[in-house]
Amino acid sequence: MSKSEAFVVFLLTATVTVQAYLARRPAVAVGLLFLVFKTLLLSSESITLTVTTLPLSLFTVMRNTQSFGPAFIALALTSVPHRYAAKALGVASIGALLMALTVSTTPWLCRACWHVGLGGFFHMVALLRVEHAAMREEAHLVSSLLPVLLVEAYPPGPTGESSEIVAVATAFFGASVMACAVCALLRGTMAGLLLGAIVVASHYIYATMQLTPRHQRDPGLLLFEFTVSHQGVVACLAVAVLAGVTAGPPANLPKIIQRKYFHYLATFMFTPVLLWDPQVLQVAFPIALGLLCLLEMLRLSTAAPRSIRGALTTFLSRFADERDQGVIRTHVYLLLGCAAPMMLRMSDVFSGVAILGVGDSTAACLGTFFGRHKWGNVWGFRGRLPLMCARRSVEGTLGAMASIALYYRCVGYLHPTTDSAVSRVPILVVIGGSLAEVFVSGVDNLVLPVFVMALGSCGRS
Repeated sequence: MSKSEAFVVFLLTATVTVQAYLARRPAVAVGLLFLVFKTLLLSSESITLTVTTLPLSLFTVMRNTQSFGPAFIALALTSVPHRYAAKALGVASIGALLMALTVSTTPWLCRACWHVGLGGFFHMVALLRVEHAAMREEAHLVSSLLPVLLVEAYPPGPTGESSEIVAVATAFFGASVMACAVCALLRGTMAGLLLGAIVVASHYIYATMQLTPRHQRDPGLLLFEFTVSHQGVVACLAVAVLAGVTAGPPANLPKIIQRKYFHYLATFMFTPVLLWDPQVLQVAFPIALGLLCLLEMLRLSTAAPRSIRGALTTFLSRFADERDQGVIRTHVYLLLGCAAPMMLRMSDVFSGVAILGVGDSTAACLGTFFGRHKWGNVWGFRGRLPLMCARRSVEGTLGAMASIALYYRCVGYLHPTTDSAVSRVPILVVIGGSLAEVFVSGVDNLVLPVFVMALGSCGRS
């Protein structure tokens, strides 16, 4: 198990830890945190487990897997009383961000500070501005995932032009998310919108200061040159996005099928690029995610022009479901789920597209038209599943397993030199991911990719 893969396993358990805390079960949360440390220790072949070396081993593994930040956040959420949690996280966030600027010569400590700073800020916003319990749980899950994605996706010590471009794109995504959080903290007022714009503009200035001494180029010019050098792939992606969004699915189909149209569109857009020119998506994913976040911020801000807010709401609400209450976010989660394996530099960069673009969509289509046996009526699950899960069908789950397996076989056939972890069918991903889709009652576009990445990591360890 590599460092990035072990870190994803940690992220999954740390997320469950936060959820256990939200359910007012801090003892369970602390127990889960201990279990993840044990998992990381056992996954390290170079460390021997003994009582005397346990503290040093724990420190070594946490340093190598960049686990200090999420561990600190999880412990803070489980130990600080709820009424003081937001203030404590705010103070920790400010201190960690200031410290990150002063310890840049120690990479692991700098990254841990960024984890604590970003994670503490996002969790603070979730505690202060998300009132509904289910939404708050989802917000804490996002707050656990985003710092990992932003810090781990940033290239360690970028030296070449390609890594510099990835760094600029990732920093833009981070600045966009921070701008949205600031705007939410100020309740979408004009002050929040202006402060969010300042955050994005300051990122551009900071990126310019970092790039100028090395390349004597503006970040915008660097991105333009990258686009020109990959103009064929970028043009195909742009045409596919415009054609898919403007044409849209047939209006006479059920809404759930109309929404899965975009999942299939993502599959046909991203798979060829992942196979033959993945560097384009390393840059395109963060930029697209940042733009989607800024558009949603603009849509929800009370200071934005009413015509723009109305046009965005009219378009996005056509494909929203009952989970998109207030913030329409499932489309952002779809792109985030497809992008996470690539941004975290996982061995299997296709897992997000496989589970969301292929498996989830096939399960919905087959379940809608051919589903006869519902999981809510299966012996052992009767009366024990939430309504959303009970309506899902066994036929859809079996179709998801078959479609994911076929997708991996096609990837291996189209590109035989692909990593061996991808060219063969990962059984854990096929079975575990399809079954997990049945029991996820929240936003599956966000939860399933993290779960599948952890399964893939365990299957190769």
